[in-house]
Amino acid sequence: MEEERQRIKYQTWKRLAEAQAFAELLTKEDFALVREEIEAGLLCKVEGASDKNKLFRIYSKGTGLLLDLNENYVKKLGENQVPFLKGTIQAGIEGWGNMFWRTKGLLRYDTEAHKVLGENGLPKEGDE
Repeated sequence: MEEERQRIKYQTWKRLAEAQAFAELLTKEDFALVREEIEAGLLCKVEGASDKNKLFRIYSKGTGLLLDLNENYVKKLGENQVPFLKGTIQAGIEGWGNMFWRTKGLLRYDTEAHKVLGENGLPKEGDE
């Protein structure tokens, strides 16, 4: 039991050390592209609208996630439109947020989910 506990602690330490190294490397000019992508984040807007007229933006300035919401747009929503916007924001946070945390090394990939999907015979990339 103690041996397993030590193995888990080592794996966790290794993952967090990798995350710390990633954060440090983001401060270097060689990794400006990655930093810029994280800062740009996910922008949701109606086709043809300017970035100023976005619905929302999910991004990071290094630590944590930030959400900018177009207050003017939200104030004009009808009751039947609010659930759609909430769902869109939730999907954006879950999708972009998961990618963000995985990129930073703070969220492990769920290998069990990949196993289950494979066992159910779902199409793999490249399958017709």
